[in-house]
Amino acid sequence: VCSHTQVDFTNYKKPTLNRRIQKRMQALKLNMLQEYLDYLHANPAEVKILCQEFFINVTSFFRDPEAFQLIETKVIPAIIDSKEEGETIKVWIAACSTGEEAYSLAILFKEAPHRLGRHLDVKLFATDIDQQALQKASRGTYPASIIRKQVSEKRLERFFQKSGNKYTVSDEVRKMVIVAQHDLQKDPPFSKIDLITCRNMLIYLNPSLQH
Repeated sequence: VCSHTQVDFTNYKKPTLNRRIQKRMQALKLNMLQEYLDYLHANPAEVKILCQEFFINVTSFFRDPEAFQLIETKVIPAIIDSKEEGETIKVWIAACSTGEEAYSLAILFKEAPHRLGRHLDVKLFATDIDQQALQKASRGTYPASIIRKQVSEKRLERFFQKSGNKYTVSDEVRKMVIVAQHDLQKDPPFSKIDLITCRNMLIYLNPSLQH
């Protein structure tokens, strides 16, 4: 258990943890594991840095387009059809990282009423264990150089505001997303959820914790 973050890494895959430890050792020009252990004892701040290394934040807007195409054309219409007019739709994005996936889903739900002719009340709960990633998700601001490759011009114009070399998600989309810290190992799950997405996390966990 990391004393600085209270995160239990016991059931994370050992090869992944070892690679991250090696990365920190290389950065510090340390060759032996014992040297790094001594360094950790002498420099408590390094413990927090190492914990942060264990959080692997890999995400993007509309990552794997075919998956989002399926959600847009099949999943969202089915959820809408199952709801009465004005009933709240709840979506949980577990391990949301820096928020791109949550905002991608919010955009799809924003576009859906126009296409299907119904008003929707949608709440998206974006959760992660990494507080630094959640801070970025809350801001909803991303580099223009990256976001232009991931989001269409039409969506950029409608759902984002440009400021200098960055884009910020518009208020109408951001207010749909509730960002919160949540540890899937110990915190209770959200209830009465219509759609749960959990991507790029299970591969880093041992089978017992995956289950």
